[in-house]
Amino acid sequence: MKVKYMMFDAGSSLMQPKHCRPRGIILCAGWLGLVISLTACGVTTASASTTYGVTGTTTSAPMTETPAAHAAQVAPPRSGAALAYDAARQQLVLFGGSALATAQTLNDTWLFAGQGWTQSMPASVPPAWLGTMAYDAAQQQVVLLVASVAANDVPISETWTWNGSTWTQQHPATSPNVIGASMADDAATGQIILFGGSVPTSQMIRDSQATWAWNGSTWAHLDPAVAPSARTGMALTYDAARQQILLYGGYGATLDNDLWAWNGVSWMQLHPAAMPPARLNGVWQYDAATQQTLLFGGTDATTQAARTDTWAWNGSAWQQVAATGAPTGSAAYDAATQRLVVYATVGTTKATLPVLATPTPTAGSTAPASQTWLWDGQAWGQLT
Repeated sequence: MKVKYMMFDAGSSLMQPKHCRPRGIILCAGWLGLVISLTACGVTTASASTTYGVTGTTTSAPMTETPAAHAAQVAPPRSGAALAYDAARQQLVLFGGSALATAQTLNDTWLFAGQGWTQSMPASVPPAWLGTMAYDAAQQQVVLLVASVAANDVPISETWTWNGSTWTQQHPATSPNVIGASMADDAATGQIILFGGSVPTSQMIRDSQATWAWNGSTWAHLDPAVAPSARTGMALTYDAARQQILLYGGYGATLDNDLWAWNGVSWMQLHPAAMPPARLNGVWQYDAATQQTLLFGGTDATTQAARTDTWAWNGSAWQQVAATGAPTGSAAYDAATQRLVVYATVGTTKATLPVLATPTPTAGSTAPASQTWLWDGQAWGQLT
């Protein structure tokens, strides 16, 4: 039996497979949660060659830091969490997601400052809806858009901001009421750009190809002359070296294996000579240290096997940089340590469906478990 899988972007927005999207429901019984998790202590890389560090091996130069022992673990293990780097406070912020063991939607907040996760207990919190998140460099705060579906099948959304200690709800005049969108900060224009998602109606779920911009106080619906096709589950990230937002993949009428760039005014499709193998749930994140954008993980679109490869986009061409590596999950670049951080979960869901999160799950164990993976520009390493 073939199964279609949920898709989440680098900022952890939600996509639902079309056969699994009954009207008025965000989550459904047939989905496979793609997760992100964490632990910390030693570093274990994903492939074999030169041995280094506490445990494990690597095919390239070793990471120079050893994480602190017994760092806190994000609990419970989850899928669909939103993740962003808070540059003003030099830490990653993780919000919510869906608990694998219970399928309960969460609204807790966790922080990562290079060596382990700490749960934050803010005075106010957003509702337990799934969403997408990005850092607003102009306002020096994290912006979170969470969405749900009201009882009358009307999509609703709320915009919240994080200042390092608490969440504050914003009240924009207009909002993108979409589920499964993705967004990224456009540092060149000082705006956050959001694209796509799904708009439920009384009869069906319609994918969107709308582009929105957040200016620090409200959302504006843009009308570019050219735009990607309507889709959900695509991934957006900002390419600082080329000052453009990059969009990869998604799922609309079909699985999309394309690449688009936003120049502040309009979208332009890029046409490299070759593309990496098409995949569901691929993770897409800019690596400032190498000035390249990484694509990794996901599920092979043809065989439905977990993909373990990592590819880098340098602005004009693709290059495979690792054959094995991090699991599929939520990712953000940690500028303080110059590493890409991935939060992922391995194991099985409550319905005993396999989670495509790592090529080598723990033998004999099916309980969901959190993991944290790092990319140092040369190799993947796991905090254990």
